Order: sequence, then C-alpha cells, then structure tokens
Amino acid sequence: MIKAIENNKLKRIIPIICTILLLVEKSSLFNIKVPYINSLFDLLKEIRNLEWIPNDTKVYIEVLFNELKIRDNHFHNFNYLAKMKFSKNN
Repeated sequence: MIKAIENNKLKRIIPIICTILLLVEKSSLFNIKVPYINSLFDLLKEIRNLEWIPNDTKVYIEVLFNELKIRDNHFHNFNYLAKMKFSKNN
C-alpha cells in the first residue's frame, strides 16, 4: 500500500485489498489479532483518515470495516503515513 501511495496507484489497489480481505475473512488463518493482518488494518484506517484521499477510495475501506464489524478502537494510531510526504494525486 505504501508503494501504491508513492506511485499514485492507491485508487487501484484499495478495492483489490479490501475485496481480498473480505474473501479471506472466513479462513481459519484470518485473525485480526495476527500482527501482519492487524498492521494492514492499521494502515487502511490511516489511509481512510487522510484528508486528501478521494471519497470513493475511502468508501471501500469503510465497507470493509463495516462488513467485518471492525471499529477504530481495534487499532493503534501509529500515524505512519502522516510522517511521510506523498503526492495528493492518488
């Protein structure tokens, strides 16, 4: 996702990531407490909260969170993206 932001491809990658996460939800390997998966959701939350992200991209993330019954308080606030400089053309 970081590379997608850097290369102005976020709008293309977010729908794919959200769809995959919805499809694997029923997998025995899917567990939101797994650090790797939790980190993905941390980053998705942060992307959704960036002001310059287009609303249509934010909707995919919001739908994912709603479908999985995930709330913001499930995640940390690392603000990883806030520390980086990105083009706002995503």
